[in-house]
Amino acid sequence: MNNRTKIVTALLVLLNIVLMAFLYFGNPNRSNHKSPKEIIIEKLDFDESQIKEYRTLILEDRNTIMSLQKEIRVNKIILYKEFINESQVFKDSIINLIGDKFEEMEQAHIIHFSNIKKICREEQKEKFNELSTQFHKIFSPHNRRPKKMRN
Repeated sequence: MNNRTKIVTALLVLLNIVLMAFLYFGNPNRSNHKSPKEIIIEKLDFDESQIKEYRTLILEDRNTIMSLQKEIRVNKIILYKEFINESQVFKDSIINLIGDKFEEMEQAHIIHFSNIKKICREEQKEKFNELSTQFHKIFSPHNRRPKKMRN
């Protein structure tokens, strides 16, 4: 074997070892992934009373969001069932309704975050303000990439 073949073989063996180690030990970021609830409780150092209040806020928020998501689904069903309807005014009104519900959802999220801040003690509010800059990461859905379509 010449030197080039030896180098390529060594690189392939090294790559295989790294890949097998990754598969064996798994992705460390996934195994240590904490829920948004756990992150907020930990970062803000909530006591038991605050955790109880926070859990109540979560239930209220989930109910609000689930209700809005249901309305969005219903309106989308109406939109697509009536797709053959030639009335653009009708389609636009349903699309506007869907958009309004998305806006309500975002407002509900803001209210939820404001309510979390309200249960913070004074010394926790600075931590909350710092944490709020990470909400987009904490609450983003992980690994929800569209699946590839098969032909």
